[in-house]
Amino acid sequence: MDEPTEAQREGFRPELGFWSVTGLIVGSIIGSGIFFTPALMLDYVGNAPLVMLAWVVGAVLSLCGALTFSELAAAYPKAGGQYVFIRESMGKLWGFLFSWTGFTVVQSGTIAAIAIAFANTLDYAVGHTLPGTESSLGFLTLPKWGVSFTAVAATWLLTYVNYRGVRHASAVNNLAGVLKVGALLFVVAVAFALGRSAGNYADMGADLGGVLTAGGLSAFGLALSESLFAYDGWAQATFVAPEVKDARRVLPRAITLGVLGVAAIYLLATAAYFYVLPASGIAPDTAMAQDTARVAWGAGAAGLVTAGILVSTFGATNSYVLSSPRIYYGVAQDREFPRAFGALSRHRTPTYGLVYQALWASLLALTGTFAQLTLLVVAGLWLFYLVSAVGYFRLLRRDPAAFAGYRMPLSPIPAIVFLVSAVAIMLNFAFEDPRTSLFTVGLVGSGLVAFALMRRGQAGEPAKRA
Repeated sequence: MDEPTEAQREGFRPELGFWSVTGLIVGSIIGSGIFFTPALMLDYVGNAPLVMLAWVVGAVLSLCGALTFSELAAAYPKAGGQYVFIRESMGKLWGFLFSWTGFTVVQSGTIAAIAIAFANTLDYAVGHTLPGTESSLGFLTLPKWGVSFTAVAATWLLTYVNYRGVRHASAVNNLAGVLKVGALLFVVAVAFALGRSAGNYADMGADLGGVLTAGGLSAFGLALSESLFAYDGWAQATFVAPEVKDARRVLPRAITLGVLGVAAIYLLATAAYFYVLPASGIAPDTAMAQDTARVAWGAGAAGLVTAGILVSTFGATNSYVLSSPRIYYGVAQDREFPRAFGALSRHRTPTYGLVYQALWASLLALTGTFAQLTLLVVAGLWLFYLVSAVGYFRLLRRDPAAFAGYRMPLSPIPAIVFLVSAVAIMLNFAFEDPRTSLFTVGLVGSGLVAFALMRRGQAGEPAKRA
């Protein structure tokens, strides 16, 4: 059994076992992505085989990242996960910038995006009767205010559940995980048992060859970005490492199994969508899972799938609400975030991190659509995956003894693939979506200012830990 980490000594309880951690990963990954992004991916690449290829490539890249993080998590099972990896390898400045970007866009933005997906599904279920209309303010597209406020309400409800304790939040994750996987397998079974082929795979060679044409590779990169958003969530388990029983053994197994299981489900579900629905008739905002069930079996089946999506998006929002404040806790323990983020409630949960996160995620939900938020999240996310990959090799060279307990299969090849893919993704954003890239650069720049202000405010105070 592991020796207690410093975070455990300060109050975290190791209550999560293998299946709870696996449930957290599955719950974090399977949220809105598989239900909403295939239609967006199709809009970029134009045919079903390339969408499937984007899922496959996304799975490989995500698995390489997950294997790299599993090795890091076994070596450094501390509160904050990825923040700790970056801090130990690249220094406190990069650790702070990761946390700043996570709080302002990546973690809070993911909560907002999935909560909006939940609200959009509810709006679909009630016949689009939630009040308000989508409106544009220059570069911002505002959701219907009824959708936004539903997303905000869901965020605050889950914040309260997580305030009450990690065991309550984990129970929500486990239940939602079972139901959302069940909903996807139901769609797969209905599509292949009762549906008729739409002929989307009749000319696969020519369709796949389209990625090599002018503009095809760039469009594929944007579709891949959407798939990577849908696969994201495998890092969430590292943030709750002090609350995992026997973390060095459990985390690598749970992360690997979670990613492989989700990849299989995503490929089956997307294959089912395109087996039934003609690609030429799918608009970017098409609810493909519901439409697949409706075409194959009728309105009743679509209603069941809609209920499954509501559970899925609600549960995924909960996963991020649960895990994200553990990042800010770790930074606050380093005295690089306001001290309140490092305080625990009587339920041994990071109260202020939960509350401030909910406030910021609510603002994002009020001012951005699902598509806008997902692109911002992926850009910030993969910037710091790139930093983490560089940090992995620095730690491996500087502190090899820390990695003695666990090494990933084929090490370090997955980490090399992860590093190269992160560079490629950031370059694709720079050339194909410069507005998002500039926003990300500006965000990091604001983090530099915030870091300087934090250091100035704490000048002369002794650090709590090195």
